Amino acid sequence: MSTIAIPILATPTTERSGSAPPNLPSAPLHAPSPVHFGETETDAARWRASVASCYDRLGNAAFRPARHYYYRRIIHRLRQMVEPGARVLDIGCGDGELLAAMRPSVGVGIDLSDSLIGEARRRFPDLRFVHGCGEDVYDLSDTFDYVIISQTLGEVYDVQTLLHAVQRVCHARTRLLIVHESRVWQPALRLMEWLRIKNSSPEKNWLPSDEVTHLLSLADFETIRMLGLTIAPVRIPLLSDFLNRVVGNLPVIHEFALNYVIVARTVRPDLIQATKPRSVSIVVPARNEAGHIAQILPRIFEPFFTTKEAGKGTGLGLATVQNVVDQHEGWIEVESVVNSGTTFCVFLPACRQRVPEALDFPSQSVPRGGSETILLVEDEEALRVLARQVLEHYGYDVWEASSGIAALEVWAERSDKIHLLLTDIVMPGGLNGKELADRLRSDRSDLKVILTTGYSTETLREPPMPRDRMPILHKPYPPQVLAQTVRDCLDQK
Repeated sequence: MSTIAIPILATPTTERSGSAPPNLPSAPLHAPSPVHFGETETDAARWRASVASCYDRLGNAAFRPARHYYYRRIIHRLRQMVEPGARVLDIGCGDGELLAAMRPSVGVGIDLSDSLIGEARRRFPDLRFVHGCGEDVYDLSDTFDYVIISQTLGEVYDVQTLLHAVQRVCHARTRLLIVHESRVWQPALRLMEWLRIKNSSPEKNWLPSDEVTHLLSLADFETIRMLGLTIAPVRIPLLSDFLNRVVGNLPVIHEFALNYVIVARTVRPDLIQATKPRSVSIVVPARNEAGHIAQILPRIFEPFFTTKEAGKGTGLGLATVQNVVDQHEGWIEVESVVNSGTTFCVFLPACRQRVPEALDFPSQSVPRGGSETILLVEDEEALRVLARQVLEHYGYDVWEASSGIAALEVWAERSDKIHLLLTDIVMPGGLNGKELADRLRSDRSDLKVILTTGYSTETLREPPMPRDRMPILHKPYPPQVLAQTVRDCLDQK
């Protein structure tokens, strides 16, 4: 890793004692900036000394829970947002573990705690760690691709000054990543500290998300998106991952998370004018229909909102699409015309990399077909028809069913001729694919089974176990993969 020369930042010369200084003032949202005179300077110094003494008193013990699920979740989420080899500044870096996990080419950490900065320098000598406060990034002479403020924004004496200072180290493509704790969960977070699930922390300003985004706007930052990070702070098999990875990323839901990530970018006029406008790729999926209800259009991206009957829709489809588009810094425009139809325009940043004229693909063997009989169960008609055509192309005899109940009827007539069950897991009608497979195998234990799903295995209510001998084929699947999976399953002894 390369390093850059950084001046050592000066910190207030207040004596640090074993406890917080008496008569500590409450930190304002934004004090006069810069701080130069009278009682305001004393208040700022005393506030920062109190924060530093809290972490110095705890030392590295404050960061021992860093391997806990709660902290691993934060590191994992930020690693998904930060490109390896980027230039990263971490304000409130603690012992440096989060900064090192980002795998930067240039990594700089700033923290008020002497003991934590010393520990960070010992553990990660290839990174640069500076003893000082976040507002002093004015003194840095370089720019960074990512600036991280993780769970320390509420401990800053002057948030407005900090955000203006961060602007000095931004270029046009810099992303500011703020991990912030929700004030709604203040009692729960204190309980987590007492249980040693979460690091102890000094008193802080519990800023609501709308105030944070307002302060960002005043400092010439634009909030790109806000994602819920942690709903379940302890690991409960299947449930925690589903809540944190799926539910927590849905619009509106982040307001109820313990903490969330705010992603912002600079909109400083001098930087924006120097940047050429980026082109976008436009994807236009359209649906023909007789009409649309105008009243539901404002709600179509809400999680769990659906116009389908109970049991026939989850209401997560468009919410998930919007989340994916947001993560790629795009947006969606919807137009609906009565008696004409609905058009969704998805705008995504265009890739500027040159595509090689010739791509070298590894040679693949052609899957071997067969003459066995397959019971295909899929509630999506278009996918069912496609799968049947692929299987028939490879010589198989295919019987179709659109639900688990319909599959039982086919089975009742032709159970002795069916060699393999290929079924979707999540289906309407009260009988899912796993339950269907169990019932058919109770009749014939030698029946081969392949389950298909468009969801991740972790989110399934009852995922199949290895002993069930039910391989999972994830949608969307290429025809060759379908044919090869079927052949492999039928050939198993």
